[in-house]
Amino acid sequence: PTGGYLAAFPLMAVIAGLAAERARGWLGHALGLLLAVAVDYALGVAWLATFVGLEKAVAVGMLPFLLGDALKLLLVTALAEAGLRRLRGRVLAPEA
Repeated sequence: PTGGYLAAFPLMAVIAGLAAERARGWLGHALGLLLAVAVDYALGVAWLATFVGLEKAVAVGMLPFLLGDALKLLLVTALAEAGLRRLRGRVLAPEA
């Protein structure tokens, strides 16, 4: 029943990687990660629904995880922005 979630991982990695490379600012990063998570839920719930039906798949395969995923998305976005800001400062700062 977890096949859809596992199949989504490579797609999530591509989407998150593109967001990290191309996004300018925290909003772009957050939207890229949100899209990656949405792909995971779409494939995972769709696959799970073939076993238990759509309503139950949403109830047990998505809803319990929304709050935790939202908090992780915010945390990762904030940490990525802080880290990128620090790296940009090192790259752009003149050597002493």
